[in-house]
Amino acid sequence: MRALPLLLLCISAIATVAFWQQSSSGHAYGKANIGGGFQLVDTTGHQTMEADFRGRMMLVYMGYSYCPDVCPMTLSTMSETLKLLGPDANKVAAIFITLDPERDTPQVLHTYLAHFDKRIIGLTGSKEAIKSAAEAYKAYYAKSSPPNTGSYLVDHSGFLYLMDKEGKYVTHFGPDVKAEDVATAIRKLL
Repeated sequence: MRALPLLLLCISAIATVAFWQQSSSGHAYGKANIGGGFQLVDTTGHQTMEADFRGRMMLVYMGYSYCPDVCPMTLSTMSETLKLLGPDANKVAAIFITLDPERDTPQVLHTYLAHFDKRIIGLTGSKEAIKSAAEAYKAYYAKSSPPNTGSYLVDHSGFLYLMDKEGKYVTHFGPDVKAEDVATAIRKLL
């Protein structure tokens, strides 16, 4: 009789240790609720929805054209990733969604993105549409006014999101990611 409680205690301890080892090994459980539908406008003025990219992976970045640092670096990383992918780059929609719709009109985005790979798709929209897209991707952004400038910056998160061919979240990369690492992650899904 006394052996049964001791046996249950041992089984419980083993299960707890096994769970702790799995969860501390860096493995995540469950699915992240990142991504979703959006209705925005591309640089030619055409309405564009997230569903338009079905069948292609999406590499999504949210920033703005007046960004002094992380946005141009990340767009350069996206450009280099597409170059590294070679012909497989056609299987990826590289998307830049502005977080500054007041200044980033389709024409402004067109001019700005001309400095990067021509396959990067620029999207803008109303304040409400941008807010909805940012919420779907769990992206932070807020206006910030440096003193004595007469202008503003947009503080924002700097994640590059990789979505699968159905628009479902796969992973994200921080601002210091190397193009080689992004290309490797994409190739694993091809």
